[in-house]
Amino acid sequence: MQISGRNDTTAPEHSAVPSPTASVVPTPIVEVAKAIEVKQIDEVTYEISNYESGSNLDFKLEFGSDTWISISIDNSKLNEPVSKVYLKGESIEFAAVANEISKVTINMGIIKGNNISVNGEAVTLAESIVDLPSPKNISFILKGE
Repeated sequence: MQISGRNDTTAPEHSAVPSPTASVVPTPIVEVAKAIEVKQIDEVTYEISNYESGSNLDFKLEFGSDTWISISIDNSKLNEPVSKVYLKGESIEFAAVANEISKVTINMGIIKGNNISVNGEAVTLAESIVDLPSPKNISFILKGE
């Protein structure tokens, strides 16, 4: 008796399973705002640079002691925030448009315990004045881009 068989050496056909395709999601372009730089020039003068023309410079003062305050931009006193005594725990904010001004001056009746920030960046006051219980004018000069 003879058995006939197949002598096939090829691999059996398998149905092709599609491989998962990777979907390509484009990364959105996000513009990152430039971080300004605040550099101490002397005991009471700071230079602001690395800002975009026409952008806001947002100042914030947080009071750690009762303090009289007056703010001037290019030697013109601001009406807001009001020049008055602010109490410990209070804070004020104001904005100036870069390139429309050249100098911001903050006249503080007492320096001790108070904090200043510009665009969220804390300003480190000079050690010689940080604990003063007396007045100082602190100036911020805009350098440009």
